[in-house]
Amino acid sequence: MLGLSEIDQESDDLAVQNSAAFSELFHTAAKLVVKHQQASVTLLQSKLKLGYAHAGRLIDQLEGAGIIGPFRGSRPREVLIKKLSDIPGIKKTPTSKDDEVCPKRGT
Repeated sequence: MLGLSEIDQESDDLAVQNSAAFSELFHTAAKLVVKHQQASVTLLQSKLKLGYAHAGRLIDQLEGAGIIGPFRGSRPREVLIKKLSDIPGIKKTPTSKDDEVCPKRGT
């Protein structure tokens, strides 16, 4: 039987793994909205294969990070970052291809 400290450690390990995966997904979503210069829950759902709630949380976080503007009713959200290299916290590497954020199928 597991002790309380072992359960807490397993819980912490899982939280770190989830955080790292979410961070990677956040950066992918940021690149996607900057590349397309539009931000919507539907865009993230279709391109990243996410559910509505998860895509909605990403949109909220993108707004909080200053990448997209606030909700404006039926009007689309403004993308505040114009170039991929301007996304905060994302380093551009010489080997990365910005055009392959969402590779097209069959090309």
